[in-house]
Amino acid sequence: NLNGVFATSIHYLFLVLFIEHFEFNYIAIANALASSLGITSSFIGNLLFVFPNTSGELKKRIFKFYLLYFLIFLTNVAFMFIWSDLANLNYHLGFLIIVALSSLIIYFVNSRFIFL
Repeated sequence: NLNGVFATSIHYLFLVLFIEHFEFNYIAIANALASSLGITSSFIGNLLFVFPNTSGELKKRIFKFYLLYFLIFLTNVAFMFIWSDLANLNYHLGFLIIVALSSLIIYFVNSRFIFL
């Protein structure tokens, strides 16, 4: 979906910006900040464009959404720390791997439990 592509683009753009322009020493920290921006844009896009006709209290959806994304966030940051900071592997490839895996999980959980 376009929202996922947009949110992932925000995440990746800021990841590269933090690493290449601001020269963050730890890729995991740059990724954590970039991921937070991508997550926020994803919620707004899901709410307004992907699942606009969902029912239920907004506070509950926000809580469930951020709970899911907090778990994805922790997994993402841990993976990038191990992949890039410890193993010294290419962060671009690590980003692609973790995005592919988390995208499947995120869409499934969003469509079944958060934006009903």
